[in-house]
Amino acid sequence: MKKFLLLLLLLAPVTFTYAQPGGSAGPRRAEMQAAKIGFFTRYLALSEEEAQKFWPVYNKFEEEREQHRKKMMGLRLNKETSEELTEKEAEALVEQYLQLREEEVELEKRFYAAVKKVLPAPKVAKLFQAERQFQREILRSMRQQERPGMNRR
Repeated sequence: MKKFLLLLLLLAPVTFTYAQPGGSAGPRRAEMQAAKIGFFTRYLALSEEEAQKFWPVYNKFEEEREQHRKKMMGLRLNKETSEELTEKEAEALVEQYLQLREEEVELEKRFYAAVKKVLPAPKVAKLFQAERQFQREILRSMRQQERPGMNRR
């Protein structure tokens, strides 16, 4: 079960860890968003015209993904609850999880269909790489902040 939860956390983009705008982490979230825009724009080598078309599509996808992520987190799959579940409850929970994963794939397919209308295929392929790379950079930065003076790679 620990591996399952770790997998869920690793699959969730880093933006999940930040509070909604207006909360105490609002400025940090805005800073993260600005960094993401800069990173993606450079990584994908977006022209001004491409960026103007791309960001509304991506932002809509991010909103939908955040709503979906909240549903996933609502399942409350953790060690304490999983040990207290009956057979039927556990089955229902796993079925809900699998249904949500299917919905996640459908969300990504809709995003892909929308984004390929505004970006050429090579940049769309690079987009998925950009998301993973950005997450790695953020995690590396967070680790360095947690352990000042230690450069881990």
